[in-house]
Amino acid sequence: MLPVEHDDPINAKILAISEDKIEGFVREPFEEIARRSGVDVDVVMARIAAMLRAGTIRRVRQTLLATNLADGALVAWKVPPDKIDNAFDWMFQRDPFSGHVVLRSTDAVTA
Repeated sequence: MLPVEHDDPINAKILAISEDKIEGFVREPFEEIARRSGVDVDVVMARIAAMLRAGTIRRVRQTLLATNLADGALVAWKVPPDKIDNAFDWMFQRDPFSGHVVLRSTDAVTA
């Protein structure tokens, strides 16, 4: 079992880079964390996954740069049913890059 404590020496290296040193868009963020921390990328990914499962870290985010998409690009997000209303409200009210937001009723709910 992998260590999941934030003060484990390897986890601390990974977190120090991922929390404070990665800015803007990075095409391969896990590889960048590995490069800067000196930890192999497979170890970085395994440790982050273990810390997520243990609750040491809450989430890993991705940023979609709408300014790099083609004008009129259609982007679909798969959102859990219990979070759909909040996601819709946020994108409709606060996301400056969304021209319109729709909920598709044609997708079957899967388990």
